[in-house]
Amino acid sequence: MMGVIMQAQTSRRPTLVLVLLTAVLLFTAIGGVYGGYHLLRDPSGGVLGMSLSYLDTTPFSDYTLPAFVLMFGYGFGSLVIIYGLWFRVPLPLVDTLEHVTHEHWSWDLTLALGVALILWLTYQVVTIPAFAPIQFVMYGVAILLIGLPLLDPVREYYHEQT
Repeated sequence: MMGVIMQAQTSRRPTLVLVLLTAVLLFTAIGGVYGGYHLLRDPSGGVLGMSLSYLDTTPFSDYTLPAFVLMFGYGFGSLVIIYGLWFRVPLPLVDTLEHVTHEHWSWDLTLALGVALILWLTYQVVTIPAFAPIQFVMYGVAILLIGLPLLDPVREYYHEQT
């Protein structure tokens, strides 16, 4: 009987934090799809008020590759993560990652997205001679993408069930 009781106990879904994390990921997704779409339409960046001269100190000749990263990595990637966070479905493509971290793939990818965003923004600040207030907002988003999953109730909920 004790084994049945132990199996029935699972950590509670941290709904409030999950809603906040979803809002942050939706903000990231909308920005990624919006920016990526416009940069793919106009790789010169003009439609978003960006100059190609910003890329002089980077390996990019236009905004095509950054557009793909924005649209598919941050945009659609955030939507996939949201789905995983809410439904905790298996994703065979990242199954190996779960065996290493012992957390659900959506938890892992949320942290990875936050770290990637910090690296992306830092690269921008260092290489592009333009300043945009959205960079500070996105640093805050990245900190939330890293910090919220590390809260104990969230980590317990997404810890791999053995």
